[in-house]
Amino acid sequence: MKNTYLLLFLLAGAGPLAAQTDAAFRTAFPADAPGASVIAAIDGQVKLHAGFGLADLEHQVAVRPETVFRIGSITKQFTAVAVLKLVEEGKIDLDKTVEDYFPGLLPYGNTIAIHRLLDHTSGIPSYTNQGSFMAGMRGEWADPLDVVRLTTQMPAEFAPGERWNYNNTGYVLLGALIEKASGMRYQVYMERVIFPLAGLKETWYGDESRLIPNRAQGYKPSENGFLNSDFIDMDYPHAAGALVSTVADLHRWHQALVDGRVISAASLRRAWTATTLNDGSSTNYGYGWQISNFDGITVIEHGGGINGFVTHALWVPDRKAFVAVLTNREGGDPDPSYLAFRVLGDLVGRPVDAPVVAVPAAKLNDYSGVYALEGGAYRHIYVENGVLMSRRSGSSAFGLQPIGNDTFQYEGSLSRVTFLRGADGRVNAMEFDTRRAPKTRHARTADAPPAEAAEFALPDGHFAKLAGSYQLAPNFVLRFWQDGDAYWTQATNQPPIRMKAVSETRFVIEQVGAQLDFRLGADGKADQVTLTQGGRTMPAPRVSD
Repeated sequence: MKNTYLLLFLLAGAGPLAAQTDAAFRTAFPADAPGASVIAAIDGQVKLHAGFGLADLEHQVAVRPETVFRIGSITKQFTAVAVLKLVEEGKIDLDKTVEDYFPGLLPYGNTIAIHRLLDHTSGIPSYTNQGSFMAGMRGEWADPLDVVRLTTQMPAEFAPGERWNYNNTGYVLLGALIEKASGMRYQVYMERVIFPLAGLKETWYGDESRLIPNRAQGYKPSENGFLNSDFIDMDYPHAAGALVSTVADLHRWHQALVDGRVISAASLRRAWTATTLNDGSSTNYGYGWQISNFDGITVIEHGGGINGFVTHALWVPDRKAFVAVLTNREGGDPDPSYLAFRVLGDLVGRPVDAPVVAVPAAKLNDYSGVYALEGGAYRHIYVENGVLMSRRSGSSAFGLQPIGNDTFQYEGSLSRVTFLRGADGRVNAMEFDTRRAPKTRHARTADAPPAEAAEFALPDGHFAKLAGSYQLAPNFVLRFWQDGDAYWTQATNQPPIRMKAVSETRFVIEQVGAQLDFRLGADGKADQVTLTQGGRTMPAPRVSD
């Protein structure tokens, strides 16, 4: 099908933004595949409103700017604002505890203040970490407290305020609190009170049984192309991730917030201010939003990932700049977060792609060598056909483009690397800069990488005992399968990656410094896999075959 993307550049001054964004999005979302909608605005003026790819593969329906997507965890900011609205009305007190509102619900509820639910510092276990959640995704309608009860027999993970851990249970509990304080179901309160205050026209609770105009279908990648995403009863994500919307409505939402039409300026500042842990360290998270930066510019942002959809939206208060990217596929490269920051860079005059400069071929050899990374991984820098290449241990190589003195940029990425020289003028380290987090320094440790370990030959049929899906973290599943003689894994919203067997139950992914150990149950099948990476050991129970 031809011309299945729609691109609207609304202002004459958006030429460079249009050209760069058009190329990036056409590549990421071809006309015959799941697509994306994007909006970019600054000072209240929409510079870009566009659709790419397909909203429905079976009916060949193109994504349009008004296409409705599941927004996943972007829902949390709507929930947080609803709570703050009820706080302003005196119906919720953020300093009261869960026990005050729901006596006996949690065995440790009298220690958890409501504000700890908003900023993910409660210590309540997240239900999306539990294998039982996967079965519930296909269940009948659940009261939000029934979802919370999936974890009530488990001990708290930490004392309130001791750590930050992303938590969907906390936000479903906030949904139940909204219902208790307002006297309405969460869906009703949002659609009758919050959405009208913001003037939203295309945002709903994503009930699968209702008719929602322009709703996109969700897809997941497979070895043989895209498949329809797995079903999920949207009353399970509830106030943590059940809303659907458009990029235009997300822009209207932020405009309404900064205009003071939903909650007060003081409440909004509270939501957009990073909270602190008991030790005084920052969580980099407020109430329903992450507080981060891009090249030193403060960014208020949040992403979402739910069956069939991945999303990202961000706001830059100092520039009154807004960008949202919504997609209807679970995986793919580049991801919506990268694309959103790419558009933001063009919007605020800090482009992701810097001009390429000339570097003498002989000088490229200065950078060759092995640089140590976390968890025993390494990065090998070498010259190939006159181009400086970067290869993380066990992965494919990527070209580096020179953009300044000893500085290079990864093509198609925000990331840059600057090579550092010692007093003798020789390169002895590299500084890695994602432009969104503190820079990291990696020492040059060798001239050439070590020989890679030989792959273990598994007995015929053995991998069938290991293959399946394992729940590692909130909305984060590791899936394992065999294709011929190759063993593969894929994490939620990430591309497939090949593993190397080193024993019958141990596999390594050298490019990310990861080790995977399967535990066999009494029936001979694996019932758990443990991921070891970056000094962390993370068990994940099997949730399906």
